[in-house]
Amino acid sequence: MKSLSHLLILLFLGLSSIANAQWSCGDTLIDKRDGKAYATVQIANQCWLAQNLNHGKMIESTVGGHLMLDDSIIERYSYKNIDQNSDTSDHPGAYYEYTEAVQYKPFIGENVQGVCPDGWHIPTTMEFTELVEATGGDSIAGLLLRKGGNSGFESYYCGWRCMMGKGSFFTAYPSFSPPAPVSFYWTADTTGSKGNLMRLNAADNNVLITKSFGNMLGMNVRCVLDKTNNIKTTKFEIKKASFKKENLKIQLFSSVSGSYRIQIIDGNANIIIDQILDIKTGKQTKIITLKKEIARGVYFISLGNQKYFSSIEITKQ
Repeated sequence: MKSLSHLLILLFLGLSSIANAQWSCGDTLIDKRDGKAYATVQIANQCWLAQNLNHGKMIESTVGGHLMLDDSIIERYSYKNIDQNSDTSDHPGAYYEYTEAVQYKPFIGENVQGVCPDGWHIPTTMEFTELVEATGGDSIAGLLLRKGGNSGFESYYCGWRCMMGKGSFFTAYPSFSPPAPVSFYWTADTTGSKGNLMRLNAADNNVLITKSFGNMLGMNVRCVLDKTNNIKTTKFEIKKASFKKENLKIQLFSSVSGSYRIQIIDGNANIIIDQILDIKTGKQTKIITLKKEIARGVYFISLGNQKYFSSIEITKQ
């Protein structure tokens, strides 16, 4: 009997240990509301869903206008009115009207959970701005944030649910100049009574924060981890870089230490250097051995373990 009691105690402790296992950014998030799974990614000091949210009861988009009418539940539009559980290349998650996305709670400078899972919230304009700065700035961030773009954010170009008299029209080619595939994400902020957006444009790889957009348009949602649960800020800055023969010398400042995967990416998002470097905190100089001489110009260095990007101009000694 004593042995059996001892075994039961060990089993209980083992199950408790599993139940209390520490979740960390980069692990899969299971939404307790519906059991759907989402990839997550750490980018600098933020933790993001790496897929578009797809929670709520699907309602068919059959006519133009405001169709999310039941304020007692979370409602969503689905791409081409096809109800699927996954966020894939042919089904890019859910689309929400602005007031539905924030669940009818005005932005007052605090975390707005909206349609996001517990512990997550609709990003503010400032949080999207931090994301863009951590991925090279607004002129290149779209290249890194897109699907397969090295940041891990994995944004599909999937347009919006258009409400301008086009009924159930979901489009990746809306009629603005230049016409090109785009993706839109609601922010928690408003301008007047209308919601603000982050827009990624495939035509020029840039990112724009667009103010005062139509609240009844259906846009995607990416949730970010609440600040109280957020990860420690990482500072990683390239001071200057130059190459001589087959060596690249970079001067950097870093607040992290350890072995890190360093990737150097050109303006077309091609990885031209991929190496492991030992980094100490503070200002330092590192030498990277190149297989061949690279052209002078602007590049982007990724501190892979932290998903942090810094733009640099490489010169020749």
